[in-house]
Amino acid sequence: MKHDFTSAQVGSMLLSAEMRHAGLVELKKYELKQLELAVDRRERAVFDKSKKVLALTKRQFKLRAKRDNFAPKPGKERTKRYLETLRVLRDVDDELTFCRNWIAQKERALRDKRGNLKGL
Repeated sequence: MKHDFTSAQVGSMLLSAEMRHAGLVELKKYELKQLELAVDRRERAVFDKSKKVLALTKRQFKLRAKRDNFAPKPGKERTKRYLETLRVLRDVDDELTFCRNWIAQKERALRDKRGNLKGL
């Protein structure tokens, strides 16, 4: 009774504090679950894109061999097959560069999310 609180008032304040604490605990549980789901989705996306990079790398290797096969002899003009192979090879190179940059960005974000998850 030092601060003129009755036991009913103290009990009410304790109950209110416990309810707010329980609400915060549930909020943190929800945030944790959402972060775990985000990490899982990001990991799957990076894995899928890595498979695409592998396929593009194999295709690039085959296209380079094809390009070398169709290369014109010295003093001859470039053929349509050679030019078409070059065009497709450039497209694959561009897509491969894009995929590698995309993976690098997503892995950076994934690293941050894992750190947040560890902290939470």
